[in-house]
Amino acid sequence: MSINDKLSDALCDLYDVKKTLLYTYDKYEDMRVIDLPKDSDGTEFTIRDCLENTISILEQLKESEQ
Repeated sequence: MSINDKLSDALCDLYDVKKTLLYTYDKYEDMRVIDLPKDSDGTEFTIRDCLENTISILEQLKESEQ
């Protein structure tokens, strides 16, 4: 499997995770899981921020491989 294929696989997985989390609600916070903080250290960054950053990096790597 080429690096480009691996990047495509990883991106596909992350797109699926992001899509699923958009429709998953936290039963305690009454908000989408994707909009919860990425950790419990008081950060303002959300799970969405982490996913979007990771997706962006992988998309750039994939483009540079073509």
